[in-house]
Amino acid sequence: MVMANAVCVIGGGASGMMAAIAAARAGAEVTILEHNDRIGKKILMTGNGKCNFTNLHMQQSCYYGTHPEYAMQIIDQFNQTDTLHFFEDCGLLYKEKNGYCYPCSNQASSVLDVLRFTLKKHNIKVITQAQNCSIQKAPEGYRVFWQLAGFLEENHFDCVILACGGKAAFKTGSDGSGYLLAESLGHRMIPVVPALVQLKSRETYFKSLKGIRLDAILTLEIDGRREAKESGELQLTDYGISGIPVFQFSRMVSYALGRKQKVIVHIDCTNGLDKTEFEHFIRRKFIENPALSAEETMQGSLHKNLNHFFLKQAGIDPSSPLANNNAGKLSVLCSLIKDWQVPICQTKDFDSCQVCAGGVDTEQLDEHCQSVLHKGLFFAGELVDIDGICGGYNLQWAWSSGHVAGTSAACFHS
Repeated sequence: MVMANAVCVIGGGASGMMAAIAAARAGAEVTILEHNDRIGKKILMTGNGKCNFTNLHMQQSCYYGTHPEYAMQIIDQFNQTDTLHFFEDCGLLYKEKNGYCYPCSNQASSVLDVLRFTLKKHNIKVITQAQNCSIQKAPEGYRVFWQLAGFLEENHFDCVILACGGKAAFKTGSDGSGYLLAESLGHRMIPVVPALVQLKSRETYFKSLKGIRLDAILTLEIDGRREAKESGELQLTDYGISGIPVFQFSRMVSYALGRKQKVIVHIDCTNGLDKTEFEHFIRRKFIENPALSAEETMQGSLHKNLNHFFLKQAGIDPSSPLANNNAGKLSVLCSLIKDWQVPICQTKDFDSCQVCAGGVDTEQLDEHCQSVLHKGLFFAGELVDIDGICGGYNLQWAWSSGHVAGTSAACFHS
C-alpha cells in the first residue's frame, strides 16, 4: 500500500489554500502553516471587498515577469474555466460582467468562506500564528520548524509548498518572509518592487486637485521613450495620480525609478478627442461668451478645479474675460489639457500596493511549479516572479499555481 504524501503548505492565502485543497483531493495529508491569527486575510481586500476572483479573458499579455510565458504554461493546466468549476463545486454562486467574475453576494468573504469550508471538508490541518518558519532538507523530504506560542515546533514532510505571498499590503501579514525562505534554499530572486500601485509627484498643485476623477488616456514615458498607454478613470490625489490605468503600468515605473530613469506620465484629459476639434470647441466657447470670465467660459469642459488649474498654467487670468488676456494663450491651454505632463518621483510603498512584481526566478521552477534545485519543494502565488494586470488576473495566478503545485506535491515520489 502506497502511503499518502505528507505535504506542508507554508502560507494560508489564496494560493496556499488552493494548493492545500488540490493536494488533499489528490490524496495527500496536508498541513497549512499561517503566521496570521486566521487564514485568507488578503482575500477580503480584493476587488474593493467584492473579490474579482478571475477573468474569462485570459492571455499572456495580461502577465508580467522576467519570463512572462511561464504564467500561461501554468494557467493552461488549471485555467479560468477550471477555476469557475472549482468554486461551483465548493458551493460559490458567481456572476460575470464583461469577463470579470465576482461572487453573487458581492462579498469577498463568500470566497473565503467556501475555501475555509472546503479545507475543513478535506480534514486539512490549519495551524495559525505559526511564526519564524524555517526548512531543512532531510534525507527523505524536509523538516519544517516554526514557533507557536513561544515554543519551537517541528515536523517531517515529504513535500513543502511555499505560498507565503509577497510584501504587498503589509497589514494583512505579507511581510516578505517567503523571499528569505526561498533564498535560504539557494533560489535566485528577481528584485521585488510595488506593482498595481499609486504614483507620486513632487508637484505641489496636486493638493488643490485632490479628489477629482476623470476619464483620461495616459501615456507612460521613460527616458524620453513612450512605453505604454492606458485609458480609464484617473483619480487625482494630494500626492499624485491613482486609478486602474495608473496601476496597469505602475510596475514599469517601479523598475524605471529603481534604475534612476526619468518618468513622465502624459495625460489626455479629453479622453481622446481630436486636438483640432477640441481647440475649435474651446475657441468657440470664448468667442460666444466675450463678457464672461475665462473661468466662467470654461464651465462644462472639465471639473471646475481642473479648469482653474489649466487656465493658471496657461497664463490666463481665470477671473477676467479673455479679451483682457492674450488670445494666443488658448492654444497653450488646449495643449496643456490634451497633454498634461506629470513628472513622477516615486511609487507609493508596499503597504499601498495590491501586488508585488519580482520574486523567485521562474527559470528555477519546472512545469509543475517545482524547484529545479530541490525536488519536492514547490512554489505558488505572489512569491513567484509573475504578476498580472488588474481584473482578477493575480488571483487566477494564485489559483492556477496553487492547484498545479498542490496536485504535483501530492503525486510526488522521491
